[in-house]
Amino acid sequence: VDAGSGTLRAVRDLTLTASNRVQVLCRAVNAATGASATTTVQLQRDLLQHTFLYFISPPLALVPETAGTGTLVLTAVAKSAFKQSQPRYSIISGNSQHVFVIDRQSGQIRTRLPLDFEGTSSYTISVMAEDAANFSRPAIAAVQIDVGNANDNPPVWHLLPQGAVVIPENWPPHTYLTTVQATDRDMSPLYYGIANQPATLFDISQKGEIKLGSLGVDYETSASYLLNVTCSDGVKTIYTTVVIRISDVNDNAPVFFPKKLSKVVAENEQPGLLVATVRATDADSGANSRISYVLLNDINGSLAINGTSGEVRLLHTIPFQRQHANKYFVTVLARDMGKPSLNSTLILMLDILDVNDHSPVFSQASYVFNISE
Repeated sequence: VDAGSGTLRAVRDLTLTASNRVQVLCRAVNAATGASATTTVQLQRDLLQHTFLYFISPPLALVPETAGTGTLVLTAVAKSAFKQSQPRYSIISGNSQHVFVIDRQSGQIRTRLPLDFEGTSSYTISVMAEDAANFSRPAIAAVQIDVGNANDNPPVWHLLPQGAVVIPENWPPHTYLTTVQATDRDMSPLYYGIANQPATLFDISQKGEIKLGSLGVDYETSASYLLNVTCSDGVKTIYTTVVIRISDVNDNAPVFFPKKLSKVVAENEQPGLLVATVRATDADSGANSRISYVLLNDINGSLAINGTSGEVRLLHTIPFQRQHANKYFVTVLARDMGKPSLNSTLILMLDILDVNDHSPVFSQASYVFNISE
């Protein structure tokens, strides 16, 4: 003890009792009068000040999100220099939803609630170890628990065309039509496909872009298509339908059948005679398929045609001319109402038949012959 200040110091290791205490009797003396007083100082060595628990368990754990409740995640283990230490464990922070629970004696950390990678992919919890025997100071360790992603969520469509996709039939192959897209909470790669149409008609990229295939489309073959579009994450597959409507383009000219027609007309036929009826068809639709007929030549006004029905009638007789071949070639044109209009022609061959409608006629009124006897 310092005589002036009264500071009590230890000059060697203290021999403590079983209770870790020692008593020191101190006396103070007044140098002027000699009066004195005594007091007892009780000393207790603070073991906790110098001895700590320490963790030897790993600070990181990985558990799949499909792990059920009660799954062992990690075992916390703390040690002390004192063999008499009895660690007791608790989670003091980072476990606000009480997703995990720890066994106070064994230090086993287990899941208490289902895990969801898409909700929380990682937890950092603080685990404290306290000495139940009070030999050592408590220790705190941070434990990181990573949740392993599992492919447990199906893809979800988030971009689809609104209504049918309308395209003209003359769009070239590989033309872009529309896009479908899906998302996946598991961040799995997505694979798109068209289940019911060959790639030669329609194709889809891995970005969900739908394009015409290598053949293109034809309104006259099919006016609409229903595409069964799929999206898969490798485990789960979702489906949707995309309607493609084809609009008609005037890409077909009228077609006569047959392309040539022969008729015989007597020279004495009366006006109004139905000489022939021509027919043409057009593979297009609507105005693109409506046909009107005209004569490009009419034998000097002898013929007329009904522009709608294709009926060719005689306007006046066609005289038989002995010095000519008496064959006429009439060109009939059929044109549609498309824009631009398309057309085709037919050759109508008419044979003019001679009719016995004239009596014999002498070339002169009388004939004189001399006959010798």
